[in-house]
Amino acid sequence: MQELVGNEDERQTIIRERGRAEEKLRRLKQMYKDLIVSDDEYRAALNELQARLKTLVLPDSPQLIEAGEFLESLKALWEAATLAEQRDITRLLLKNTHVDVTSGELVAIEPNPAFRLLFTDICQDIGVKVL
Repeated sequence: MQELVGNEDERQTIIRERGRAEEKLRRLKQMYKDLIVSDDEYRAALNELQARLKTLVLPDSPQLIEAGEFLESLKALWEAATLAEQRDITRLLLKNTHVDVTSGELVAIEPNPAFRLLFTDICQDIGVKVL
């Protein structure tokens, strides 16, 4: 499971880094347009940023597939589990849950990173926020 969490952390880091590089590229283009940087400076910085973006590729995620397979088998696993095991399974999937105490309804969850993408679609369909 640590491998799943680590892989999702790596994906998030790459996504953030790509965002930063794309923002720098946008700003560089604006500076070039406003004649703040010369042609040579622009080309050098452009090449550097494009090279950086090429290295920031999201890895294939067999762990995400494993997480999906785990969720698919969860019903049978849950039914066979003791209360203590059910608690451990819940902790594996979720960092936190938010319940409206007046209605007793689940209103939001904070999944562990490896399961975030899998919970996002499911929770949208049932009206539960994913934090």
